[in-house]
Amino acid sequence: MTPASWSLTTALRALRAGLLSPAEYLTDLLAHERSVGPLGVYTTRTPERAAARGGATGPLRGIPLVVKDNIDVGGVPTTAATPLLRDHVPRADSAAWGRLAAAGALLLGKTAMHELAYGVTGACTGAPTALNPADPRRLAGGSSSGTAAAVAAGLAPAGLGTDTGGSVRIPAAVCGIAGFRPTTGRYPHRGVLRISPTRDAVGLLARAPEDLLLLDAVLRGGAEPDRPAPRAPRLAVPERGWSGLDAEVDRVATAALAALERGGCALVGTRGWDADLVLDVATAVPSAETPAAVDAYLAATGSTARYEDVVAAVASPDVRRALDRRVGPGRYRAALRAQRALRSWDRVSRRDVTATVTPTTVLPAPPVGTGDHVVLRGEVVTTFHTYIRNTAPAAVLGLPSVTIPAGVTADGLPVGLQLDGHPHADTALLRLAVRCSRLLDPRPTTPP
Repeated sequence: MTPASWSLTTALRALRAGLLSPAEYLTDLLAHERSVGPLGVYTTRTPERAAARGGATGPLRGIPLVVKDNIDVGGVPTTAATPLLRDHVPRADSAAWGRLAAAGALLLGKTAMHELAYGVTGACTGAPTALNPADPRRLAGGSSSGTAAAVAAGLAPAGLGTDTGGSVRIPAAVCGIAGFRPTTGRYPHRGVLRISPTRDAVGLLARAPEDLLLLDAVLRGGAEPDRPAPRAPRLAVPERGWSGLDAEVDRVATAALAALERGGCALVGTRGWDADLVLDVATAVPSAETPAAVDAYLAATGSTARYEDVVAAVASPDVRRALDRRVGPGRYRAALRAQRALRSWDRVSRRDVTATVTPTTVLPAPPVGTGDHVVLRGEVVTTFHTYIRNTAPAAVLGLPSVTIPAGVTADGLPVGLQLDGHPHADTALLRLAVRCSRLLDPRPTTPP
């Protein structure tokens, strides 16, 4: 194994054992980047910044990471991939990056994203568009596209993203890596350009669930009660999460589910959530909260710009259309009431299961050029709603959610398997993900 193929956990073991120095590890990653070629991963590259702090200590011991470009790192532009913020340079670190840096992490660069985090494909008009390392004719998913592509391509072992309705888990799944959205509020949000304060979460992307556990311990900023994992996990299998899938996603995910059952997981069939209600709440709440959230970020970071200025300069047509769809106070209040009702229903419906399991996305990575619509099982459907169909419930319900690689399609496109846990039981969920990951074989398989 070359350093570029190492997981974060493996890299830390090598550094602690003195097999190589942080500077040598960084040099190896940069050499690998040159061999990979352009994937549109970065908005701002900072390898010289990482090299200058190569002697960092702490739990992360000089490990270089990447950060989505709506999360502040002091002295580095936070553009959110939108034209008006190209020269926006916050002076202070976000709280999330501050904790990682204090633990010894180094910044390799700020990464590409769907403009203003308002999309699921990663396609961007006024900034780089990240391509999928599994097939550069495909997009990396969104909105945390650049971080997912960088980790999947071996440019960095892990990184930060943000997740409103699936923006960490979707790109992680379609790029073939692990991604984690924590219980809403688990990680600090200061210094993040958010679009939905009641919904947004800083999230993690890495090679393996073990890496997510390690980074979670740093980011949560304190001890968490240890909940022993059940000897025989009970996994809810919601009918609505497994219906209407792309044929190859269905094949790979079903095989993964069978592997979990053979490995000792008990599968419990359920009907699942009201998909239409979940999708309505998932879109209405962020749309109503975005203007005030963007204004609050700009004011807190010393910008003289305001939300309306940012929107006036938006480059991506799909983002402009989404921002033009305003949600009034009445619908916003109704959506929040529906969200509370869904959370009450969920607490009752899932109290006897360890987690819910679904395919992370119902389609593999979207082709370059994908717009507002995609084809699923011969039918033209809305891109946004289709890709968030299985990721939106955890965001609406405030649950921790993790995606792990399940395998690849006949065309070599990654498929993710998603586990949604219980609120504030994040560590238990991540340990379950480690256990489940060891039962799966993400290598290519031949269709029957």
